[in-house]
Amino acid sequence: MKAAHPVLILQLMLARYGYGWPLVLIVAVMLAWAQFALLPGQAGRLRLEARGLAALRQTANRTVKPDTAPAPPARLATFEAALLPQVELKRFLVDAWDGAAVHAVRVTRTEYRIEHEMRGGFDRLLITIPAAGAYPDVRGYAIDLLMRYPGLALEKLQVKRELSASAEVEAELDLVLLIQPGA
Repeated sequence: MKAAHPVLILQLMLARYGYGWPLVLIVAVMLAWAQFALLPGQAGRLRLEARGLAALRQTANRTVKPDTAPAPPARLATFEAALLPQVELKRFLVDAWDGAAVHAVRVTRTEYRIEHEMRGGFDRLLITIPAAGAYPDVRGYAIDLLMRYPGLALEKLQVKRELSASAEVEAELDLVLLIQPGA
């Protein structure tokens, strides 16, 4: 009976005062919510965005100064240890060809060229290897090369499959091998 009591009171008020007062009540509640809940949150968000924009402008206005401090000797020694000596380049190229056969990957023509890095004190061997085979084999071949040579980096890997049902993929691996400077 107690649950019916508020319903009866509501029906009585609607009959006595009409339907305008619920509308006024709903508008008043919405205005109060906007004033006390919505607007303070928006103001805080706008302040945060203004701070972020100001920080971004300050960062953009700063000039970037190149790092001229010498590298710490331990880090430099680690980097230099990863450089492949020039005399071992032939061994690397033979390993790349032999690794393809081990992983059942067909490698056709390999393109490579050496770029001299004057300021860094090392050279780069840029290698493009077109490979074909099953995707797990091509991936295993690339991972095997990267694991064996710490100075080797995979710059780009482009994989293409002729038919979606085909197990064969054609991949192009662009690799960069850091080597000790030559004469």
